[in-house]
Amino acid sequence: DFSKVGQSELPTIGARIVTTDAKRADQIVQGLVEKGGVDNFVKRKVDGDKLFLATTDDYLGAIQQDGRLGATDAYKKAVADGDRATTAIFVNLDKLETTYLKSVPADYQELVTSLSALGVSGTLGTNGDSSFALRLVGN
Repeated sequence: DFSKVGQSELPTIGARIVTTDAKRADQIVQGLVEKGGVDNFVKRKVDGDKLFLATTDDYLGAIQQDGRLGATDAYKKAVADGDRATTAIFVNLDKLETTYLKSVPADYQELVTSLSALGVSGTLGTNGDSSFALRLVGN
């Protein structure tokens, strides 16, 4: 039940989706967040062929700018073929660690703190072939 969660308790999350029909993608996302009860926490903006999503207005504005995330070492290590990927998900675990470490059992905290990032990427080839990679990067 997200109605009891405060905005300051959520990690800052964002997404940039490039599609041929960003308005339709926005309608789909709107339906999902409403059904999930998180519509108060998801900010959205359509700009041309892009749909931007974020948990805060500030981050929504930031991800609309050309950023440097893809140039960071953590991203390069975690996201395979990040410059060619048609789909990429990146989670900087080091930045999120303080939000979940207290709930990790003591026996697993050393393992959890040794992880730095998670990356998932997918690439479509010209002949209909595709590849998928998942990387879990340690410190």
